[in-house]
Amino acid sequence: MTSFAQGFDRLVALRQQEIQVGVLKRLRGTNIIRHTEKYGMRYTPYAPYTVLATDRIDFTTMQRLVRFARYWDLVANSGRFPQALPLLLGDSPFAHFMTLSDWFYATTRKTHQIALDQLFELVYRGMIECLSVPQTEALIAVESDFILSGSKAVPAFLKAGKPEEYGTRKTRQVSQTSRQDRHLVKEA
Repeated sequence: MTSFAQGFDRLVALRQQEIQVGVLKRLRGTNIIRHTEKYGMRYTPYAPYTVLATDRIDFTTMQRLVRFARYWDLVANSGRFPQALPLLLGDSPFAHFMTLSDWFYATTRKTHQIALDQLFELVYRGMIECLSVPQTEALIAVESDFILSGSKAVPAFLKAGKPEEYGTRKTRQVSQTSRQDRHLVKEA
């Protein structure tokens, strides 16, 4: 996993809008099947035949990478967390996000059906509880990201200190935007 982490950190340093992280699949008719025996590859028994393990990555580690990819898509690739993401990644993006990913899963036991207000709260709590980001810094970043998101479901942790502020539409400066548009807002 060391070389994967190094490659990921290099990609993050390039400041790309999105980094697609995914686990290899054996699609019908592709040549990957010729490597199955040599690399001890095991796949799901149904299409698209996702790689479950290899001679270099055991099943448990592969499942961690699958969760990492899913959470990366929800948090980083979504473009919803332009202020929080640098705090989440710190000086070691892969290690920090893997720590956060493991915490997300330990906290929720799921990778899908995470409501947007729950995601904002998970990012906030994860910053504080597992990445040791100062609470005020985390709150400012996540609150800013929430306002830019245009979301209508205000997370309880944001309402706690100032519920009247979130009762008005004026706090939501950007309407529902596409994933690509959110990346443009981040770069501006």
